[in-house]
Amino acid sequence: MVSLEYWFDNDLSTKKFIDIDPDASNYVLTEVNLNQLWAGEHTLHTQFKDVYNQYSAVMTDTIDKQVLPIASFVTNSNSICVGETINFTNNSIDYDTVTWNFDDGNTSSDFNTSHTFNTAGTYEVTLTVSESNSGLDSIATQNIQVYSIPVNTITASGPLQACFGSTVTLTADDANADYLWSTGATSRSIDVTANGTYNVTLTRTNSSGCSVVSDDIVITFNSEIDNSVTVYENSGDVQLTANQPEASYQWIDCSNGNTIIDGETNKTFTPTSNGEYAVKITVNNCTVTSNCQNITSLGVDEVSVYNFVKLYPNPVKDKFNPYNRIPTINSNMQYKRNGFEHFKI
Repeated sequence: MVSLEYWFDNDLSTKKFIDIDPDASNYVLTEVNLNQLWAGEHTLHTQFKDVYNQYSAVMTDTIDKQVLPIASFVTNSNSICVGETINFTNNSIDYDTVTWNFDDGNTSSDFNTSHTFNTAGTYEVTLTVSESNSGLDSIATQNIQVYSIPVNTITASGPLQACFGSTVTLTADDANADYLWSTGATSRSIDVTANGTYNVTLTRTNSSGCSVVSDDIVITFNSEIDNSVTVYENSGDVQLTANQPEASYQWIDCSNGNTIIDGETNKTFTPTSNGEYAVKITVNNCTVTSNCQNITSLGVDEVSVYNFVKLYPNPVKDKFNPYNRIPTINSNMQYKRNGFEHFKI
């Protein structure tokens, strides 16, 4: 004989193989594995194979297995990422009560069970089976490794409703991961200049391969603000008008360090003196400044003093004095025979 096969009842899934080395003409089966048999009467089937690869007839014996709880279980995985679930299949025998302990404060009394682990770490999962009549029990344990997943949040450098022509930088908050953005970029940060929906897949750089996809970030850019100004001149009057409608306006004096001109917050501005002027235009919290407009056509009006100045005494001999009824002008005039000596206004 070169080998022996045995199984219980009519369940070929319990078949075991024993290699007989060296070959022998006689062999005594002294031990059989009963770990998967429940207590009770069972039929043992045995069969030998010889050196010619021929099998003997199947021989049978009856055995009576006594109660002996043996805890055993299998899982669909021994390592997972945080938030994932493991299925536990109970293969124990000879018991009537079940207690699962997941080493995180949770237990179960279900025959087969599943459990979700929400914190990274190593967990010793224990299955205890007991048989009430005999008082016997058995314990089986397995370690479960739970790996952390990356943080799935994104920080934007500015408002998600951004100004025309600006750049919004999106940065994954987790610094210890591999990155794959919806744009195809693999850097931790990306610069966004166009309307769109953006997200990033983050994968742990260790062997766990735990990954997570961030929430979508929707970025929109406002329309371009018209920063042009129309200059209107007529009969010595000048009027500046911002061409952008439905906005907030603030006129400034470019000639004076871009200082704000108090009270000038309308779309139209009428300057009263020559200089350079511009307007700050704000739409949806976005502000642009126009080019400075150089105004040079404003001057001082001519004033006729014919009816406001008198000379006395009249007639005059050696000198005369002016009489000035213009309150802002001081006058002094003297006259001598050899002509004007002094005239000041």
